[in-house]
Amino acid sequence: MTEFDPNFKVDDGALALFRQYLGINDVDQIRRHILETTENLKTSERTYRCLREYKFTAPRLAPRFYYQDILEDRQKRVQNGETPTLMDIGCCLGTDIRQLILDGYPETSIVGVDLYRQFIDIGYQLFQDKKTLNVRFLTGNIFDDHFLSPTDDIESAPLDQYKHQITYLNAGSVLHLFDGEQIRSFIRRAALLMKTGGWFVGAHVGGNRTAQYQRLLQGDIKHFESADDLKTVLEDAGFTQIDMRATQRLDESRTDEGFVALWLTFKAVYRPNNT
Repeated sequence: MTEFDPNFKVDDGALALFRQYLGINDVDQIRRHILETTENLKTSERTYRCLREYKFTAPRLAPRFYYQDILEDRQKRVQNGETPTLMDIGCCLGTDIRQLILDGYPETSIVGVDLYRQFIDIGYQLFQDKKTLNVRFLTGNIFDDHFLSPTDDIESAPLDQYKHQITYLNAGSVLHLFDGEQIRSFIRRAALLMKTGGWFVGAHVGGNRTAQYQRLLQGDIKHFESADDLKTVLEDAGFTQIDMRATQRLDESRTDEGFVALWLTFKAVYRPNNT
């Protein structure tokens, strides 16, 4: 069993979410509910660092610089007769999805995608809404051709119904799980889902240069993609108007080697061939 943070405290973001979504006001009750319903995470197939630190309890999309832009842009598109669909790839327990709903995004226009069904099921338990939530969740690997066909002329896989139908595609804390070639493949395949003029947004750990290092805390080898290289990958996949922002991560930096780990957040607009 993987060690989870024994000193976990409910932060302000989680407190506000659970008070509003579940009507639980007592912070100790919220903490007990979180610990009880997520006990099975400790034996899940993958126990990511963000899980071990209980970061899934608070919205991670809402604090991003583009979050309010998404909500406001959606309203404009609705006024123009559109029904914008938002897809969250790597949705995990679906915490961000519940916050989106609280902030007015229609649940019927949200799609959650994750590699592990267990995460989605635990999310239903955590938020007590399996019988009421009207969000569609799909389980699969975006790299798998049987989950998302690799070209536009094939439509036989579960995600194919969303090809060029997604207005907002969120990939939070996903890209840093991959090596360089996987990042390129992920973005190319994500582009298959995007409507022209749609937004691809995300946040992940990168660096001031593209490199591979042994992680100081975990001990494994990790790929760090630089902001400049990521921007090039996005441009090559048909994305423009790229807004990339960086903050330093001291726990992953190696100042003696001139390497600075960065938390990169980005928003990019899909306009293939500048259409």
